[in-house]
Amino acid sequence: MPGLYFTVLVCSVLALGWAQRLPTPIGITIPARTLTMVRVNWKQPPSIKYTKFGVKISPRATILPPERPDDTSRTFEDLQPGIAYTVTLRGETADRRRSRPLRFHIWSEPRQPRSLKLTPIREVKLAVKLGDYEDTYSAPVVGLHVDWEAPEGRTGLNGYDVRIEPKEDCAMLNPQPNKDEEPDHTSRIFAGLTPGQQYTISVRTKTGPLYDLVYSTPITATAIIPPATPYTVEVTDVGATHASVNTLGPLKGIFDKLEFVLDPEHGVVGPPSLDPIYNRFNVYTFTGLQPSTKYVLKVYSVSKGVRSWEPYTVEINTKPAAPMLLQVTAYGQDFVTLQWDQPATFTTSDEIEYLIGYVDIEDATSGQTGTTRVRSGDFLVNVKVQQLIPGVTYKFTVYTQKPGELPVLQAETVQTTIPPKPRITTLDPTNGGIIVVYDSPSVGKCPELKVSVSPNPESKPPGYHFIGQEIYLPNVPREERFTIHSRCVSNYLEGPELVVSSRAVVDPETGKVGDPPNLPRRALPCILARTGRRVPRPDVVTPDSCCGNRPYNKANQQCCGEILAREGDNRLCCHQTFYFATSSVCCSGGLVRPKEDGCEDFYVR
Repeated sequence: MPGLYFTVLVCSVLALGWAQRLPTPIGITIPARTLTMVRVNWKQPPSIKYTKFGVKISPRATILPPERPDDTSRTFEDLQPGIAYTVTLRGETADRRRSRPLRFHIWSEPRQPRSLKLTPIREVKLAVKLGDYEDTYSAPVVGLHVDWEAPEGRTGLNGYDVRIEPKEDCAMLNPQPNKDEEPDHTSRIFAGLTPGQQYTISVRTKTGPLYDLVYSTPITATAIIPPATPYTVEVTDVGATHASVNTLGPLKGIFDKLEFVLDPEHGVVGPPSLDPIYNRFNVYTFTGLQPSTKYVLKVYSVSKGVRSWEPYTVEINTKPAAPMLLQVTAYGQDFVTLQWDQPATFTTSDEIEYLIGYVDIEDATSGQTGTTRVRSGDFLVNVKVQQLIPGVTYKFTVYTQKPGELPVLQAETVQTTIPPKPRITTLDPTNGGIIVVYDSPSVGKCPELKVSVSPNPESKPPGYHFIGQEIYLPNVPREERFTIHSRCVSNYLEGPELVVSSRAVVDPETGKVGDPPNLPRRALPCILARTGRRVPRPDVVTPDSCCGNRPYNKANQQCCGEILAREGDNRLCCHQTFYFATSSVCCSGGLVRPKEDGCEDFYVR
């Protein structure tokens, strides 16, 4: 019995020594991981092949059984998110010899942070402590305060990963808690950002060892830093019912436009125009204001719908109302008709002179004046100012001038003449649509172009463009039923519509628009204003010119404005109106008047 005991003991020692020399599995990898699951892969050691593997995990979790005992992977389920688990792995040979245990840690994904909130800030508080001295100061910054909540439940986290896009030369600060408070790890401050820029912040939790961190799925949020305040706003011209301001946007950062808030809310503001002297400045004109009124104008910079922190504020004090009711009763492309009540103190005089001045509000050097006389007893005065430029916003000023006295300002008003019809210079088909380019009208201004297409199955609103800009009209085929509609727009006032077929072509020599294949034969480019179709030629008259949108023969007919008459019927043309040169009618200053009214005196130049 003693000898037998000795033999068994020696065999056990030999077996244990042999097992300790067996290599462990190698190449531990984790190909898949979720909040509650981790899949672990490994490899057979190069010197031996194990026929099965023993796997344990602590704390307890579910180990899915493998398809074969020698599978070199296991899937662990029902894990706690972010908690460290210890896995023990042994290899076993066919003759039941086992390797040394291989122990390693695994982590499932940690839970996400919650309730991410971004707040733009413009100052931070700095705590300064030097010996016994301690105080808090505020420092201005362009920054973003990022705040979130920790995940619920047991997490096992070792921190957060916070990132910002776009990446800039900004600083990320970790706000310090107040005295006797726990450290706050769920907030950050980004300083040194760009005003008006949009930023995306992502936050994710992290766990595991520093050399192989495990991250949660990030949560993200987007915020726009308010743009900087406009650099300057200067009031340059004020009347009874209008005012103009010169503006310059912020010099640093990004902004899309300027936004105006006028208190009281009167009138409208027109589109900007470049200052003729300082091209970096834009000029905005407010019309429809009330006389003798104090306005407070606040001008904000706007970036993607977000206003600047502070507005640039100026005051506008409109001038008193004139002692008469000046108004515009009619206007066209080249004329404006003014009407006012003659002051009662002037109706007893034999004769009163009114001095009428008008100036392009965008060009202070364009001023002109004219004089008209009114007889005593005429309580209502009407004057038609002619030879104006289409599409221009004019300021009209009326002065009274009595013999031997200086002119006295009576009233002012602003009116825009109807813009001219636009001109097409290029109409080219392209892949998926048509490109249209417009040229400046031969006479007048066209600050903006309103362009649309008919039919419009997608019900898209008209687009607004500028002269010389390539305008892409998508999904417009070269068909007769498709027409391109365009108008010039000046200070929200639209001019006559130009309608051309999408099949039309532009003559490169003359710039005329026509339908192929007639254009190379230099046919008349008379295009109906609404349909865009060519007017058929009359049966008996071969046209060689156009009157408005109608073809006619100059040898047999005469044209006045857009009206046709037969040649030789003794009618004369006064501006755009036919009249008969009898003893009682004359044309003066573009108006048909009885001769006894004194035609030579009734005009404004």
